[in-house]
Amino acid sequence: MELEVIVCMSIGSEIVSLSVLDMAKQFVANAAFGFLVPKPVPVRMGEVLEHVNKTVSVTPKVLKLVLQSDARFTTDGRRWRVMPPELDGRRPVEASIVRVLQWAQIPVSVSALGGIIASTYGKTPEAMTEVVKRLVSRREEFFLLSDESVGLSEWLLDITSDREDDVQFDNFEDKSELEALESLAREVNWEAASCTEASLRLLDLAGRPVSSKVLGWFCWLAYRDKYIPSKHFNELATGGKAGLLSNGLWCGPSIVARFNEVLAELHETGPDVELYPEDLPKPITVEPEDLASIVELVLSGEEACRVPELVESQFNLTPKDPGYDQVRSAVEKGLRSDPRVMWVGWDRWQRAVPVPDEVTRLPEEL
Repeated sequence: MELEVIVCMSIGSEIVSLSVLDMAKQFVANAAFGFLVPKPVPVRMGEVLEHVNKTVSVTPKVLKLVLQSDARFTTDGRRWRVMPPELDGRRPVEASIVRVLQWAQIPVSVSALGGIIASTYGKTPEAMTEVVKRLVSRREEFFLLSDESVGLSEWLLDITSDREDDVQFDNFEDKSELEALESLAREVNWEAASCTEASLRLLDLAGRPVSSKVLGWFCWLAYRDKYIPSKHFNELATGGKAGLLSNGLWCGPSIVARFNEVLAELHETGPDVELYPEDLPKPITVEPEDLASIVELVLSGEEACRVPELVESQFNLTPKDPGYDQVRSAVEKGLRSDPRVMWVGWDRWQRAVPVPDEVTRLPEEL
């Protein structure tokens, strides 16, 4: 299977080429950024890894490659933090908010914005957060999402005009992307779907990233006065199906579904990186109550249970995850010590049963 499919698009007058791997790495970086940006102190990469893996599957090696290649991050010893842009306290606060969001490339929470720019204006993070909250709710340069993160209105379709020609003129210096998607947009039943559902369909038909402005254009054509650009962005961001890349650029569910595959390929073929203990998740401890739950699973099963399935069920770990071997070893040791269960070969365990009278000799393993 070809993993490095190159797609081209125009953003403004710039032609951009992205592979599925490029998009996957941006998606991972954004997940790491969302975790790190509100942190007041540098963080172990192992903590970042645990957070990112809730969204997309990455190994320590892949995450480190992604962090090292993204200018938004820097190291502090063996820990990681974001590296915000330089700000000028002589400029208005709203100008600094714009600068930070341009650097972030994705929405940032109000509290994180307050923390980043507070020292520039000689305020506490708490005081600056209140200033930011007040400004972003009043200024047209920004829009708020349902999780109280802030985006730039320049990512959205500007619908201050009423006529189609004027809306196009206000938003698109280059109409080539619109023209390229017009035939695909006609395949979407806009009236039968919500704006968000229709956008997801168009993203999958396009098979490449599409900007919020372009998605907004086709939604606006279908819904006109009912179309709200910020609501559209928010529903895409919170729906868990589309992938937000940068500056309002989205990829569809069919591309997102390939991220785990191409990231696993990166783990196999990417350059080696040095990993430190801080880069790995903290070891998972197998507590007595964990072993009790696992034994209950074996006792309740009608058929023999496999250890990998028991470990995944109790700890959400697979053989590819860091710490899996240690946890599996502890589970097997616990099973061997419980007389209510018995080993029946390979990695299988079941409820202990009496040995038939005709069996006079057992293998040493039993």
